[in-house]
Amino acid sequence: MILKLSSALGYLIKDPGRTFKILKHGVEMSQCCNRVAPFYSPKYPRVLARGIRLFLRGYRGEEALTLGLLDVGIPDSELCKFVSKSEMTKIEEALNPQAWREVTENKAIFYKFCNSLGIPVPELYAIWFKRHAGYSRDGVILKNRADWENFFRLWLPEEFVIKPAIGAYGWGVKVFRRSGQERFIDVAADKTCKANDILDIMLSFSQHDSFVIQERLKSHPEIVRLSGSENLQTLRIWTYLDGNGQCRIIHAFFKPIVGKNVVDNHEHGLKGNLLAEVALDTGTLKPAVKMIPNVSGLATLFIHPDTGQPLEGFAIPLWDEACRLAEQTALKFMPLRLIGWDIAVTSDGLRIIEGNCYGDPPSFDRNMDIMLAPVREDLLSTDSGGTTSKR
Repeated sequence: MILKLSSALGYLIKDPGRTFKILKHGVEMSQCCNRVAPFYSPKYPRVLARGIRLFLRGYRGEEALTLGLLDVGIPDSELCKFVSKSEMTKIEEALNPQAWREVTENKAIFYKFCNSLGIPVPELYAIWFKRHAGYSRDGVILKNRADWENFFRLWLPEEFVIKPAIGAYGWGVKVFRRSGQERFIDVAADKTCKANDILDIMLSFSQHDSFVIQERLKSHPEIVRLSGSENLQTLRIWTYLDGNGQCRIIHAFFKPIVGKNVVDNHEHGLKGNLLAEVALDTGTLKPAVKMIPNVSGLATLFIHPDTGQPLEGFAIPLWDEACRLAEQTALKFMPLRLIGWDIAVTSDGLRIIEGNCYGDPPSFDRNMDIMLAPVREDLLSTDSGGTTSKR
């Protein structure tokens, strides 16, 4: 025991950065435990013990809190139905070669790749770079601010979207609508701006070096009826290519918008949007959940809070076609094997908005053990040389 403790201590001393991160996450977990049961409560020791077990399994404190896993009323036997972001990332890293990550995670590369393969995506109008010349869909090089201001004024349609080429959770996504030739309206902020203001917005993001400017899509009329919002709401369809190269859909959920949000991302509950699992055999929604920041557990909703329309049983338009599109696209993205596809259902058909080879686990629906069963089985049968063993 002493040798093990000495070894662990030596490991931590060798990597102070990692040590600080572990300690920081440990403090976060203890704070989340205290929110569920104050330290003076008789219940606290059990909650803390659960928190420690979850911490050792890779859970962050806020992650465990939001999913309700610090509620000791959930038996330990149920924890297999959840997966931490840390564990999910390890699975994704085992299945998706690092060298191919940019194909999905960089949206500029993703859209160019999809266009070359005939995969339906939003129309790409231009790619902007902070430190390099950009270019338009017509191949025109846009070298300076004057070129870009002219492009925005003269060459873009009535509505368009800008989004960071590398980003997550809808951060930095903006929707614009023309108000005459010289002015634009930021739809989310309901604020008027000029072309140079849009350029300043992109420049203001220190963490983003490039943006894509693309077509604005709107949701299918049936989805608008459900949520009351025409803003784009997508399906997340998870595909898995097994050791024999066969594609299967292992999970799907839908992201209904709530309120005036222009994006459907939930950002761990901060945006107030919903998540609803889709029954794979019927394409209908199960009851939705809402993540509530700083509160233990998920809220279940059976009707949409804005429209009063039933969520449970809602039939996703073009469901069979969306499944076929996900499967066909997955095969074109080999050697990436586990991808969550964001697919838009519009009145003009289907578009793939993005692929996620490092997506968050959909633990909210409590069936990760079923979703990942074929994946784990394949990983167990894969030897250290990267080949699949015959059984």
